[in-house]
Amino acid sequence: MTAIVIPARAGSTRFPGKATALLGGRPVVRWTYEAATRARRATRVVVATDSERIATVCQSFGAEVALSADAFATGTDRVAAVAAAWDDDCVVNLQGDEPFIDPDVIDRVIATVQAGHPVTTAAGPLAAADATDPHQVTVLTDQDDRALYFSRAPVPYQQPGIRFEELAGSRRAAKHLGIYGFAPTALARIAAALPGILERAEGLEQLRFLELGLPIRVVQALRAPVSINTPDDLTAAEAALWSRP
Repeated sequence: MTAIVIPARAGSTRFPGKATALLGGRPVVRWTYEAATRARRATRVVVATDSERIATVCQSFGAEVALSADAFATGTDRVAAVAAAWDDDCVVNLQGDEPFIDPDVIDRVIATVQAGHPVTTAAGPLAAADATDPHQVTVLTDQDDRALYFSRAPVPYQQPGIRFEELAGSRRAAKHLGIYGFAPTALARIAAALPGILERAEGLEQLRFLELGLPIRVVQALRAPVSINTPDDLTAAEAALWSRP
């Protein structure tokens, strides 16, 4: 049994109200929810929110909603609280700002957790513009696709003579996608821990996983679709939507 939980809070720091902002005439969170429902390995999809408005919008298109006013440090902490009483072999945190996530990538993340990797995420090809954008996250991986580090900064530093195309083509530096798959024991351990210095410095919850010594397997996606972190990203997502075949 696998549950996908989509955390969607009202007070997004960089883009308040983005969950219900309209993309192609539909709320962003609806796009993400519908992508999640197309994942073949998922048995349940739930939107977890602290907002009655978001809950009402999600219920209007038939989504199951877990509404709680409790404050949580991160989306993963909210997901862990919602899923604590469930009997699942895998719990997925799919961030609500990933309207174009490929359901096949979701399935691959789930399959990787079920194959014995307790924490799994995904990444796609890194574009030069994303590598220098602090609203986008770069993940560095080893040769076995295990995460070494995540950063909002341009990483790794490029010595003279190292071309960006060479770095991006190696797939050792990739654009992180907003999805995590967890074995329940790993999720509980993460939720029981306080944010560490790396997480607080970068504002990235996945660094808590690494600080705890939990290896993160990275599924490599063929593309890195637009994620929505800022109003400018919504404009880019609209353009991407109408340019699709």
